[in-house]
Amino acid sequence: MNRTLSLFAMMAVSICLGLSGVGRTSQLMPLPAREEMRLQLGIADRAWIQEERSLTLVRGRNDIRVDWEGVEIDPDSVSLEILERKKEVRVIDSTGSSRNPTAATWQIYSELAGNVDARYSYVVGGLSSRMQYRIIVDEDETHADLEAHLLVTNGTGMDIPLCRCTAANDITFSLELAEGESRSIPLFDRTGLALTRQFVLDSRQSGSDVVLSYHVFPSAKDVAAGWFLPGVARVYRRTTQGELVFLGEDRIDELASDSGLELAVGRAGDVVVKRTQLHYEQSVEAENDRGVTQLLSTREAYQVDVSNYTEDSIDLTVLQDIPGPWAMLESSPAMWETRSAHLIAYKIKVPAGKTEIVSYRIQRGPLLPRERVQPLMP
Repeated sequence: MNRTLSLFAMMAVSICLGLSGVGRTSQLMPLPAREEMRLQLGIADRAWIQEERSLTLVRGRNDIRVDWEGVEIDPDSVSLEILERKKEVRVIDSTGSSRNPTAATWQIYSELAGNVDARYSYVVGGLSSRMQYRIIVDEDETHADLEAHLLVTNGTGMDIPLCRCTAANDITFSLELAEGESRSIPLFDRTGLALTRQFVLDSRQSGSDVVLSYHVFPSAKDVAAGWFLPGVARVYRRTTQGELVFLGEDRIDELASDSGLELAVGRAGDVVVKRTQLHYEQSVEAENDRGVTQLLSTREAYQVDVSNYTEDSIDLTVLQDIPGPWAMLESSPAMWETRSAHLIAYKIKVPAGKTEIVSYRIQRGPLLPRERVQPLMP
């Protein structure tokens, strides 16, 4: 039989009847129907749940015991709050047991008999949420449509009844999910977003493979509102026949207000790269008294041939990592930019069916810090 993710569905109220000095009897009473349930998705596959019910209390002491065996509830997070008549109704004690970490008991003292609204809250594990984006590039590769979904998977050990659910950045929707079930929740969609196509050759990651990427530019208003949360983006291209072709997927990180979405979708097989080392020489600048090299510099020359076998001209960014201290001696093209202390970038255009060449000559070194150099012996 399915079990519902609700502390109240696993709860019995034990009411102790009578005042001090009078014999007490204890009885179990059915709980009233749930009035409201709210769920807030958190990080690390955890969620905070709040349930509101109307408790039927007697005058005097009322004991409430909660059991959640088989459900990933953090026992330290379980709490009970009386929402009305707080002067007449008080939670006087709550107890748990290390021998039974899946149960807790509250003692409520009431100066009156009747119904009182209460809220139970607790943190439950096993409820994962993942952002997923579907991006469709038009046939001209100048614009894109975007759909955003939240994939929620219930691994808590209980069913989740229909409730109001809140995700990050106050995204709110209705959710009902059986144990072991996943559901994709549509959040928003955008059409006609500006798009640029990019080809990148990065020596740090792809070696001699050119990676095709797209830069999608959502509105500044959407980005500032925090709509784009980290998640996986799957990219498709619409053909002239109207069919969709899957290009690849990449991960979206949180965006700065002016950055947009940069999505590397995979290897561009029609762009071929050949890397060649043209020259390499070493020079010793200093040795210690044992003849061990203390300063060493090198002069190196490299050439990168890029052949474009596509039907269109492409814009290519060539990223080259240069370890250690270095200086540029000669470069073609003459224009290049420094991205970091050890990374330079060339931007070139490669016509369809043509080959373009990037070449550079550098000096690297000294490769050991000068403070470690011992003076040469006379």
